[in-house]
Amino acid sequence: MTITIRNMYRQASGAVVVAAIAMISLPGARGGAQTGCVREDFTAQAVNRAESAVLLPSTVDIHIGRWSAEVEKDRFARALLDRGTDALLEALRKAPVAGQIRTPNTFPYDVQFAWQEPLPDGGRRVLLITDRAIVVWNDVMRLQALDDLFTVIELRLSSDGEGEGKVAIGSNIHVNRSLDLIELRDYDSAPVRLIDVGPKRPTT
Repeated sequence: MTITIRNMYRQASGAVVVAAIAMISLPGARGGAQTGCVREDFTAQAVNRAESAVLLPSTVDIHIGRWSAEVEKDRFARALLDRGTDALLEALRKAPVAGQIRTPNTFPYDVQFAWQEPLPDGGRRVLLITDRAIVVWNDVMRLQALDDLFTVIELRLSSDGEGEGKVAIGSNIHVNRSLDLIELRDYDSAPVRLIDVGPKRPTT
């Protein structure tokens, strides 16, 4: 009986360790959610689908040099909740760079926040925030006062790493209270702004 109980204890302890490792590895898990996530590069085509599909003359390249820590996620969410969009913009401007977004004929846009969450179908969504308005959508979104705007990009990717993206500039965002995460206010009804999103493959 002593041996049997001892074996059961060892098996239970092993199960706990395996479960803990699985939680750490999951991109959207709490705690060390982004720990161990690798750098990534994506490419996409800017598009306006507010009324009809209009391909804008711009390739959008996204480089994620690091994934944000949970403390950064919570800080940005708290700034937006407590003091509004001006406070969020101020917090972004003080934050270290997590990556860059490049479009033709513009300086690179520094990304201050990069986060990913798993989706039920095996894909994931990627949230990116930069402290500038990305001007490729300037005309179709009728942007004004570009110096005081930020951009939130939400990518929805399949398990194969391909998908689409939607964009909010200066508004139409909220904090998902269950995740303490800034995201688009209504992703499903927002127009598509990025198509053919996928991993950027090295040129030869």
